[in-house]
Amino acid sequence: MSTANSSQGNRNISSQNNTDTLPHLLSLLEEGQTLSVQPTGTSMSPFFLGNRDTLFIGKPTFPLKKGEIALYKRHTGAYYVHRVYRVLPTESSFSYFMLGDNQTWIEGSIPQEQVYGVVKSYLRKGKKIDCTSNQMYNLLWKIWMFLRPVRPVLNRLILLRSKWKDHETISE
Repeated sequence: MSTANSSQGNRNISSQNNTDTLPHLLSLLEEGQTLSVQPTGTSMSPFFLGNRDTLFIGKPTFPLKKGEIALYKRHTGAYYVHRVYRVLPTESSFSYFMLGDNQTWIEGSIPQEQVYGVVKSYLRKGKKIDCTSNQMYNLLWKIWMFLRPVRPVLNRLILLRSKWKDHETISE
């Protein structure tokens, strides 16, 4: 995450200092507030890109469902926003296997106690898209999850297409 704002005023949090302020922001989630976060990195590409999209994260309702995007803490202490790939019941709650949209390896299991929020909606090019009710979004993420084994090939084709378009533009 690069920046985060609570719905009760703006609080900009850089990735360099989020270890100090993140516990406070997580307590805001627990109180029912919504955080707006601009993602960094490419693990959630092509669905979410840094410097383009803003994610609105709210308090999770357990158990999470496959396809929901969770804010969670890895065993290393780092926080990530990835999609729920699989949900497993445990003796007292649930654990989750997570998958970045630009990744093929599945991470887990993540105990429910390490899940702090869920992406409820996102903002792209001035348009807010609801993650639960937008039918096109829900169709696309389901297709993308199904294509997990062939994502590396798809990403190479997308890259080649991009380079080809750049080459055509230069040639003109």
